Amino acid sequence: MDILRHGYSEEAERLLGYMDEIYAVLVTMDYPDGLTNNLRRQTDLVRGIVEKTRGDVTLALRSQHLEQAMVELQKRLL
Repeated sequence: MDILRHGYSEEAERLLGYMDEIYAVLVTMDYPDGLTNNLRRQTDLVRGIVEKTRGDVTLALRSQHLEQAMVELQKRLL
């Protein structure tokens, strides 16, 4: 989220992609919890974090696009 605050939206999207890839790998691991130290529960937590982050990134990007559109409109009006 700090990356987004500093205006690096492309970097945030790239990192979100990595988060998706890691989650995709974790979901495929179907071993007993005793063997994986409750990996299934931790994977569920990761899913929630990824989805929340996706929402935050989406809102930040839409806000950034809106801000750019407002600046462009302001330039046209002046």
